[in-house]
Amino acid sequence: ELDGLMATATIEVYVPTLVSLSIMPRDPTIFVDQRLALTVTGIDEDGGTVMNPPVEWFTTDSEIARVDESTSELVGVGKGQAMITATLGDVTDTIAVTVDFALQAIAASTDHSCGLTPASTLWCWGRGNEGQLGLDSTSDADLPERVLTTEIFAQVVTGELHTCARSGGDVYCWGEDASGRLG
Repeated sequence: ELDGLMATATIEVYVPTLVSLSIMPRDPTIFVDQRLALTVTGIDEDGGTVMNPPVEWFTTDSEIARVDESTSELVGVGKGQAMITATLGDVTDTIAVTVDFALQAIAASTDHSCGLTPASTLWCWGRGNEGQLGLDSTSDADLPERVLTTEIFAQVVTGELHTCARSGGDVYCWGEDASGRLG
């Protein structure tokens, strides 16, 4: 109010509407336990670019691939193919994701084997009668199964009925403990 006069102003803010989304990289192939950063680019009705708008992520099979909502990282869960979709309102984009399984190092003994993936997770298979597979059981595994730990390993060795793996400066062992094999 100035000398008894009062004025009112209206400000209109124009926010262009997104008309398309694009997920990058397009149709990636990753490995089980691998993470890959995804970026989303939105294009608005005026042709402007919006980097990483707040999208919702969906997958056709969460046992193959999913997106970590907090980091927008694609996570390989199991071998196969899945579709990943980013959605913002009525605007979507979808990519095809292939998840493969690979081992970069393998240690084998008489009745069981273990291998490290490119993401340095440990998988074991074979006879598990003494817990040497690291699966929290004494069951056998015909196919590789992930060792039940969140450790990231650099090296693995297998003995007849035990397994040891190195993570940083620590060594972890499991299986039969006869003759102090596990330390």
